[in-house]
Amino acid sequence: MGRDPVVGQLDLSWKPRGNLELKTGAKFRWKEGFRELSFHEWNQNFQTTTQPLWLTNYQNELFDTRGGFLQELGSNYESEFQPFLTNDQLDNFITQLGDTLREREMNADHPHYEEWVGSVFGYTERVLAGYVMGDWSVAKNKLQIVGGVRLEQTWLEMTGDTAFDGFVANRYVGIPGMENEIYIPVTQDTLAPNYFQYLDTTRYYVPVFSANSRSKYLSLLPMLHLNYRVSDQLNIRFAATRSFRRPNFNETKPGSPVQNFSDLEFNSGNRNLRPSYSWNFDLMGEYFFGNIGMVSAGVFYKHITDHIFATITADVDQRTGIIFKSFQNADDSYVVGVELSVNRKFDFLPGALSGFGFSGNYTYIHSQMRVPGRTNAQPLPRQAEHLFNAAIFYEKHGVQARLAANYKGPYLLSLNLAAVDDGNGNPVLLHDNTDFDVFLDDFLSLDLSISYTFKKHWTVFADANNLLNWPYRLYRGNKDRPMQVEYYDRRAQLGVRYSL
Repeated sequence: MGRDPVVGQLDLSWKPRGNLELKTGAKFRWKEGFRELSFHEWNQNFQTTTQPLWLTNYQNELFDTRGGFLQELGSNYESEFQPFLTNDQLDNFITQLGDTLREREMNADHPHYEEWVGSVFGYTERVLAGYVMGDWSVAKNKLQIVGGVRLEQTWLEMTGDTAFDGFVANRYVGIPGMENEIYIPVTQDTLAPNYFQYLDTTRYYVPVFSANSRSKYLSLLPMLHLNYRVSDQLNIRFAATRSFRRPNFNETKPGSPVQNFSDLEFNSGNRNLRPSYSWNFDLMGEYFFGNIGMVSAGVFYKHITDHIFATITADVDQRTGIIFKSFQNADDSYVVGVELSVNRKFDFLPGALSGFGFSGNYTYIHSQMRVPGRTNAQPLPRQAEHLFNAAIFYEKHGVQARLAANYKGPYLLSLNLAAVDDGNGNPVLLHDNTDFDVFLDDFLSLDLSISYTFKKHWTVFADANNLLNWPYRLYRGNKDRPMQVEYYDRRAQLGVRYSL
């Protein structure tokens, strides 16, 4: 939940001559946000009923496997599924059971609240920015020069709930009235073996403390764009800019980690995380085929400081199976690549064939960064080496059809920087290479869409997506060690649309 209680902006422009325009402005934004815990647990209320609430006492049906489950892996698990509640029973389950259930809120009185406490945090971000720029056309308007600089000051304050305060990390309650509270001082390192101890009673609760963090930084962001028109069909573009990326709020939050139950992860924020800055250089040429298409080619280079990446910081918790993750800044990094693009309608073909066309682009990217503690450089996370998309389309006589393919190569998702003490208080990484890092495998999709418009208002259309049913696959180190494989199956729709 977030809001912008204060937003103000002022822009001014001045044109001292016909081929020169100057602009300046300022903007202030005050952003506030808060994430609340929304977990609710329902238990049987034994004060109103002592009969067990068995699933078989309610409307249920077999799980819909849609003709098979995980058949792509050569296995069929249909016989392993148990009956489940019907949709109608699920929608009305709580109201039908009435007072036979009692709600147990996920708060500090809950014995498992330490698994959820990190999900509660808030932030206040204030940004004051100002800019000056100029747009100048020279050489008989063949060369356009756009240059300027932007200055941004950021203030960030965050508050996160936590169950650890370094001194009193656990508190047991002797009686419901809490008249006989007992404090057990432990450190975070000794918390796990002591956490699930009970006294003479079976009631305890987790104390919640508030952790706070503050940061501020000033960003200087110059830019220069040149566009030279060689002819009516050919343009050459060059750009040099400095940009930056603020850390996401979940990446810098203080307090206990957020537990991601879907992926069995503890995600801890790093309050010392710095924003990333990048110097960007682009050179591109464009050639136009009148109004029927274009082809372009270009190269680019980015030099990045303090690149933010996700990292595994500890081994799996033996009690819960949870993986500990956090975020760090890398040393200087760079990205260099080539991009090719074409969009062409085949108007030179005879008759109805002139409605065909082709569009596509391909990007090759080489990236490298230095990870603190690792000997060799490696590619940046979330940066695939090969990207392409291609489509064959037809547009004529009210018919529009498109067959499109999209590909993204495999890339590094998160780094395993689990470390141990070398005996002298210095951390030593367990893995000096990417053999235990997490990768996302390549992905190829194929989609088809066809439509026909008649009498100006009516359109009949059909769409089919994910025709290849390509799996979503995570693996550790190499493809022979999969961690997660998901199939989403093919989807199709057919319809009629009327436009006024």
